[in-house]
Amino acid sequence: MTDSEKIEFIEKAILILTNKILTSKLKPTDILVDLSLDSLDIVELQMYYEETTGHEIESDAVVVTVGELMALMK
Repeated sequence: MTDSEKIEFIEKAILILTNKILTSKLKPTDILVDLSLDSLDIVELQMYYEETTGHEIESDAVVVTVGELMALMK
């Protein structure tokens, strides 16, 4: 998965899971809580990725930015 595909996946997942429409394109430096995502939303994003792709994310990973989430995606 390329970086642009990862960004697109995260944007779609945020919309599906939270019904939040992003006002601008995500960047790797964006902080997830600044996008009005709480810790439960971030965990749900990780779980959604695992369920959708079949790839497991390290369970003890601390994810703060979009880039950190992207780094865990295959």
